[in-house]
Amino acid sequence: MKYGEHTPLVEEVIDFAFGGALLSAVGPVEETADACVTNDLRLAIELNGGEGDHARFRLATDVNASDWGNTDLLGHNLLTGENLTVGEVQDELAWTWQDLTENLVAELIWTATYWERPERKAIHDPLFRAFHGSPLERQLAERFRNILPQAEPLPGWGHCGEQVAHNAVTDLWSCAENRAFNGLTDNFWERLFRLYGKGLWPCGWRGVYPGPGKFVAYRRP
Repeated sequence: MKYGEHTPLVEEVIDFAFGGALLSAVGPVEETADACVTNDLRLAIELNGGEGDHARFRLATDVNASDWGNTDLLGHNLLTGENLTVGEVQDELAWTWQDLTENLVAELIWTATYWERPERKAIHDPLFRAFHGSPLERQLAERFRNILPQAEPLPGWGHCGEQVAHNAVTDLWSCAENRAFNGLTDNFWERLFRLYGKGLWPCGWRGVYPGPGKFVAYRRP
């Protein structure tokens, strides 16, 4: 099977990504059991891009993040010449959405077992090509340019749809890899995919990770 023993589960993610249902939902601001849903596109891209204090959150004290990377700590070390580690200052650190997703790829998908699997490359490479070697991101960016409300983009992006498309494609690639190597689980990546499946764009975290807190997701007004 093309993507290993969990090919049907993986293909469900791929079919969704290419099926035109991304950001299909329209509705009001609300708080659900799964997410805080916002209609504010500028807020959503700020949370996604780690812009401002409101885009940062704390980790629960029982989360072992000693091997994680942290954007603010890296910036501090580069600026001061210090060599502080996450383990030394974890209680003082704030985290961004990009910090969280990048670290959870390593922790939940690219594990030691992942690197030992003989079929890893045969599954990983075609999945990467499906998401990042295809016109998907460009097509989504153009579609989102047309359907999203006007909002000022973050620096480095031509319009908000580019940022949303780039991050959605990366997220869904991780969701597909999660299923390919872990099967059907109830971990962070599967919960993220369920929000995408509702026509939302998961863009941040509010509260403490993993709790008490929840996803922030954007929905078109």
